[in-house]
Amino acid sequence: MIYFVLARENAGHFSFMNKREDTEIKIVEAGEGAGIVKELSRIPVDILILDIDTGPGLGTAVLRFRLTRPNTRVILFARNKKPGDAEVARVVQAGVYDVVTEPEKMKEVLNKGPAGLEAAAKWLDPGLAPEYEKEKEVVEKIVEKKVAVSNRPVYIAVCGTAPGVGTTKAACNVAALVTSDRT
Repeated sequence: MIYFVLARENAGHFSFMNKREDTEIKIVEAGEGAGIVKELSRIPVDILILDIDTGPGLGTAVLRFRLTRPNTRVILFARNKKPGDAEVARVVQAGVYDVVTEPEKMKEVLNKGPAGLEAAAKWLDPGLAPEYEKEKEVVEKIVEKKVAVSNRPVYIAVCGTAPGVGTTKAACNVAALVTSDRT
């Protein structure tokens, strides 16, 4: 049995699934998804396809669902979401590794076996997603500049163990020596 929990605005993308006898599609409003997932933990479902737009609070609901139905494959439909999205990351942390962002790819994902953590890792750390590498914003840029040894600043500390031992005179003499050497 394949069970879809979809937001109203995304339901039209999965009309092709209505032709299958083993499929049930539940269309809900935003915010009702967590309650529906809780209800589904009472019935046997082979595959649960959950729309991220039915949230918030799906991460906790999915975690509880997975505790009662550990053998059910859960696929998250996250249309227009990109790696690093906080809500998707919470659901992935609950053990949902199949994340589909385009409705056209749902058939392909259903025909493959369940994804592993390596497929879902990009949702937890966007740096692992090569396709989004070019969209990253440069926050800090470090430039290393090579400078000749003779042009580098030199810091010399002069200190004494007690007042009046000649610390100031020694510091002045070192400074005069260094300055006269550069001219």
